[in-house]
Amino acid sequence: MSFSSAITAIYQDTKLLTLREPNSPWEIPLFSLREQTLDDEDLSPNSFSTTSSATASEDDIGDAVATSLIGNCTINQFQHRVVVLPPKEAQPGWLDLSKDYNVKCVETYASALGSNETANYCLLRESGARGLAALTAVLHRMFADATGYLMDPSQQQGASERFLVPDGLWPLLRRSWTTQRHDIVAGRFDLALTAEGIKVYEYNADSASCLMEAAHVQDDWSHAAGLGGVGSDVGGEVFDRLVAAWRAREVQGLLHLLCDTDGEEVYHTLFMKAAAEAAGIQCKVVVGTEGWTFAEGGRVVDADGVAFQNVWKTWAWRTIVDGLTEAEIASYVSQAESVGAGGSAEVQQQQFLPHSSAPKLGHALLDARTRVIEPLWTMLPSSKSILPVLCELFPSHPYLLKSSFELTQDLVEGGHVAKPVRGRGGKNVSLFEPCLGHGSIQQPAEVTSGRWSDDVQVYQELCLLPKVGGAFVQFCTWAINGQHGGVVVRHLCDYWL
Repeated sequence: MSFSSAITAIYQDTKLLTLREPNSPWEIPLFSLREQTLDDEDLSPNSFSTTSSATASEDDIGDAVATSLIGNCTINQFQHRVVVLPPKEAQPGWLDLSKDYNVKCVETYASALGSNETANYCLLRESGARGLAALTAVLHRMFADATGYLMDPSQQQGASERFLVPDGLWPLLRRSWTTQRHDIVAGRFDLALTAEGIKVYEYNADSASCLMEAAHVQDDWSHAAGLGGVGSDVGGEVFDRLVAAWRAREVQGLLHLLCDTDGEEVYHTLFMKAAAEAAGIQCKVVVGTEGWTFAEGGRVVDADGVAFQNVWKTWAWRTIVDGLTEAEIASYVSQAESVGAGGSAEVQQQQFLPHSSAPKLGHALLDARTRVIEPLWTMLPSSKSILPVLCELFPSHPYLLKSSFELTQDLVEGGHVAKPVRGRGGKNVSLFEPCLGHGSIQQPAEVTSGRWSDDVQVYQELCLLPKVGGAFVQFCTWAINGQHGGVVVRHLCDYWL
């Protein structure tokens, strides 16, 4: 997604989330949200329980998965407001350009506060923010439990077909789950805020964006817009939590941070580098794959001849795996088995490639000698195919939308969306309104375009995004090291995901 469709700020007592017109420059601010401690008469009360995320133990979280009493947030907990922006000539430079990620941000997008005289924002109850924090930890554990369930070899055949995972990849998926289960830093939950509470659309556990926006862009914007005194910044904890997560990974040696040439990916990568460096890790950012070569033993090296030992990347595992042949995957399975038995780690890439061919991303990242943070197994919880699995493991859970690999009568009657398993960014999604007629052929009310029209479909209960201040808004929470790290709100051009 583009940076301009997600810019927000969130606070402990007051939260500001700035949403902007999709695919438009920064100078079109559209929406902002602040959380504030309000009296009961200001906003309707919520159903947040007495268990707070700050004190919940691991056992508490496990119990919460079963009882669903750990917290929630409803649409009734925030209200729309409007702020008058300073005149353009008086608007300060609101991003610290001594930071390379901010410089790249400004290079990619404009930096004005807004093209209009006013901007929208909302007030959100502090208890609602606590609910978001608590449910993030619960959801992360649920998605992890579903991933572990899929690692049972008895699930492989059905999962291969439904997740569109090559059969030959499963040994590497299970190996990454066994050896790197805790090698995660940050993932983003996409949520719908409803009158009944939060519903989860999906978990971007792999290659999620909008982290820098949650960490400081939203707060910087709010101060420049004159809203900085309304409350304290919850997003301000994101960077410190990232640093702690990187320290916990105990990375030895150089960390390559890999990204594509897209401006948003670059500044996202530079921000992650800053957190890793603050944790004491030596870092090197590599943009694109130009100059990569195979070295002795089939190991991939960068343009400077440096081998990939530790890697964090913005490319999705789905993209990486789809670029490999079955023979290539089999070569890395053989390598992993050899390493596991104490044998050679060499990969004979000439078995599947002409010697002069340039390496692919997968050749660097599937190599058993490379440690990837956000490892291969994260492609499973990031897949839309995990949604029906969750509904099977946690039936009628209040955070889940009904999801199925088959179109059931309940989904037809209540309304549903059809999502392609490989789809990203809301592409090739079809929306079907509630239909009570039997035997009729239902036509979608809305369809988005894309390249996954022939993909395997997952059917999910219809849940429209709320429209506030003229914008469709979506709450997203960050799970950092498996716990709540912060919140970002996106303005979307569509009212479902």
